[in-house]
Amino acid sequence: MQYSDAHERGSASVSIRKFVRKRFGAQGEAELLCKVSPEVADTYLNSIPHKWYPGSHTRTLLDAIFEITGSDENVILDIGAAQAADDVKGILRFLVLFATPHQLVRQAAKVWSQHVDAGEMSYEKLSFRDCEIVLRNFNNGPLDCLMTTGTIKALAELTGAREVEVEHTECIHRDGKLCRWKVSWT
Repeated sequence: MQYSDAHERGSASVSIRKFVRKRFGAQGEAELLCKVSPEVADTYLNSIPHKWYPGSHTRTLLDAIFEITGSDENVILDIGAAQAADDVKGILRFLVLFATPHQLVRQAAKVWSQHVDAGEMSYEKLSFRDCEIVLRNFNNGPLDCLMTTGTIKALAELTGAREVEVEHTECIHRDGKLCRWKVSWT
């Protein structure tokens, strides 16, 4: 399966950098930088949130972090949650103050194309307390899917929703044609 030839805003690398420094400190960051190419290290260290960078750099960083942590999926989910927290301090900051989970998740799907130059993300309300997110024509690796799961869950929780469940019901890395997440809450 071929990866997308996508570019992402530097905000993804900035969120990863802040997360690594907070969670693993200088020693963990040094270990990470030893595992990536000079180009990826430069993106990691010098990203500017509004500029574009190769999506492959995010994939490489996630792969290295996953390896360093002994394949701990929770760390990748936590990176997604940290990215959501950073996003609501930026572009979504006013919406989160008054939003329902539906409103915030729908808006996040709408702004996908402002952060990534490939793929299309859509939102569908299924009922009062659940929705579905679909991502088409995008493949940046299975860890990116996991990070997206963490981001979606955190966005719903930031609105005050409780018992948020995010199920990745279809995945291009599990023979699906696209990625689909079902989100529910109380």
